[in-house]
Amino acid sequence: MSIYAMSSTGRDDEPQSDVADMLDKLLEDRWSCRAFRPDLLPRETIASVIEAAQRAPSWCNTQIP
Repeated sequence: MSIYAMSSTGRDDEPQSDVADMLDKLLEDRWSCRAFRPDLLPRETIASVIEAAQRAPSWCNTQIP
């Protein structure tokens, strides 16, 4: 099934043009960071990001705990 056939909510009742418009907007707004601020991040923020990343799906379910 293509991205144009199903909405982001997984429902087929959303117009396909709305889904295509959302995808176009997402791709248009994408950007890559070319520089970083010198400020240090709090440990809690780093721990939160790592915890969220550990819950992300992995290729062939090969996560290592």
